[in-house]
Amino acid sequence: NVTCNSSEQLIWAFNQLNSIFNPYGFEVQQLSTNDFQLNNLIHNSSEKIDAHSENSAVELFGILWIKSKDCLTTKKKKLEYNADTKRKVLQSIASNFDPYQIDGPILNRARLFMHDLQMQKNLNWDENLNPEQINVWHNICNQVNAATPLSIPRFVGRRDGEFKLVAFVDSSKDIYGTVIYIVDKSNYHVNFLCAKNRLIGNDLSTKSIPSLELLAIVLGVQVLIELKTDLCGNLSVKPVQISELEVYSDSIVALSWIKSYFVHLDKMNKQSVFVMNRLESIRRMTEDHPVKFHFIEGISNPADKITRAISYKTLIKTNYISGPEFLSAYPVNLAGEGLCSFEVPHFSSPDKNLNAVAMTVESRVRTVQRPLISGSRYSSLDKFIGVYSVIFMFIHKCRGKSVNISDVRNETLSYMIKIEQHESYPEVYDYYDNITEKMPPIIEKLNVFIDKFNILRVGSKMMDRSSKVPSLCPILLPKDCMLTTLIIRKVHYNLNHSG
Repeated sequence: NVTCNSSEQLIWAFNQLNSIFNPYGFEVQQLSTNDFQLNNLIHNSSEKIDAHSENSAVELFGILWIKSKDCLTTKKKKLEYNADTKRKVLQSIASNFDPYQIDGPILNRARLFMHDLQMQKNLNWDENLNPEQINVWHNICNQVNAATPLSIPRFVGRRDGEFKLVAFVDSSKDIYGTVIYIVDKSNYHVNFLCAKNRLIGNDLSTKSIPSLELLAIVLGVQVLIELKTDLCGNLSVKPVQISELEVYSDSIVALSWIKSYFVHLDKMNKQSVFVMNRLESIRRMTEDHPVKFHFIEGISNPADKITRAISYKTLIKTNYISGPEFLSAYPVNLAGEGLCSFEVPHFSSPDKNLNAVAMTVESRVRTVQRPLISGSRYSSLDKFIGVYSVIFMFIHKCRGKSVNISDVRNETLSYMIKIEQHESYPEVYDYYDNITEKMPPIIEKLNVFIDKFNILRVGSKMMDRSSKVPSLCPILLPKDCMLTTLIIRKVHYNLNHSG
């Protein structure tokens, strides 16, 4: 699949095909284009190349390309009317391939029906459904099979243009999801990119709507960053310039949690573990990819459609494919935007939630800075420490100090541990620095103290706390940080992959 900005570039790419495939013994069998000049060249170049007609639909990875309209669509949705068991219902739903969820909302009712069947533990996979269930399934089939496939434009802008990705998120009591659009910043032309949704299982059925809305925001941020990586990451052949990432939600409560956590630096002691874990997930994902969060009224939120079961006639009247009107306007004039609008990470003030904390051994004065190197880029602890050791060695040489590499590697590991601890357990340092009076629960439960090297350790019955012998006390590290993963991986390899 090759896209070019001119016929000349496209013809040049076509002429390179033989030099690419011939060394491997392959010949081009089929080729299709919507460019008039290249289409004439294809017809005259070889009888082996079957150029599709102008009005035909070209199928690629299950997606149909309508050349005459230059748009992408899916095959017509079809559910098996005679499906009468749980297995056949699932097979019928799964046979409708739509990776971009262009027609996603149309199948929501069928997915919810299948979810209800799965919740009935006494219903076997090949057991016949009862008459009431079959009647519901027939109504779903009639509605879905009558729907006409929706289409989206294939061309969304020039590769040398500047774009932003915008995610709209929402959650109902049954489904949470996100819809992603790409906006050309030169003309503010909006195009549908993809949508994703998840059914809410029994483990989440007791959660409040704001908690589920926060879960939808996490999904939106995750999809945004994945799309940005695909479009302009290191593995992209022709990177696209993505300058902004934005998330819109109609939940004031969920947005206020994020704002309190990142901008106002509130402790949020009253929030549940579920909420705090999702806020921490957002923090990790936005470390290298800043995201702007905004409020949108529910009536304008296109993600409202991906989270509910709606009919085709209702869907075509919404802004699901076109996106909200305000995205096409400049400057953006969004009703209610002033209620909640901010960016994460928040760089305007020292923030314990930023990426790293540098500190001196002599004192616990902490100044926030971004890390030079991300641990996620390295597959082993030795490689990660080795790169930082070079930096530390350079600093020592600039200061005229003579040190050996072994001492520098120990210093590097100690430095990385302190960075992770300051980022993950700021409340412990605040308590020991007399910034807060209330003892954090983790100190009570694990008997946490700070040793003479300013490292958090877990107290042991085998040591005298006043002596603070480090070798008898484990170092405290969070279970989900990159440094912990690299340490466990190193030990796992050294033990020859034992259990």
